[in-house]
Amino acid sequence: MYSKGRTVLHNEMLPKFASFFKHGDTVVEVGKHVYWDYSSYFQNPVRMCEFISIDLQGGLKDQDTGEPLQYWVDDITHSKFTDQSIDGVLFIGMHDNIGDPLLAYKEIYRILKPGGRVLIAFPGSGAACGGRLVNQFDWTEYLTGFIIDSVEFVYDPENQDRYGEGKNTSIQVIARKPL
Repeated sequence: MYSKGRTVLHNEMLPKFASFFKHGDTVVEVGKHVYWDYSSYFQNPVRMCEFISIDLQGGLKDQDTGEPLQYWVDDITHSKFTDQSIDGVLFIGMHDNIGDPLLAYKEIYRILKPGGRVLIAFPGSGAACGGRLVNQFDWTEYLTGFIIDSVEFVYDPENQDRYGEGKNTSIQVIARKPL
């Protein structure tokens, strides 16, 4: 069962984000998720993007099948991607897995082409990300220099204490690098 935030992400934000890309564009997913496969939004008869999942460590396996997941080992805070080489970046739920999210956003900005977009799903106020308590306005600092296309604030009172940090809230943003 999806949380309300996951439902908004899958049914609204991911389709909206995917609509910006065309055949041959390159989209990078930061942090290969063991439960969710986002590639179908970008690799389908409507658009055939190059979809690359990256993660900090090797050896991740699908939680249901135990099969090895396909992805590149890369660190988004010091990425191997060249300047202005990527059309889109998914940064979903990674703030607690990266020591310096601000450095990750600077790196995302560096690798995005002018006009390239990022979709972030950011935990709401009160979540503890990497030992830091999240403020509801942190995402505005992280996206300095980007142009905001869409913002969704999601509050899910039915899904209390999902992560041991209180009610499940999220902020989901689509932003782009200026031309």
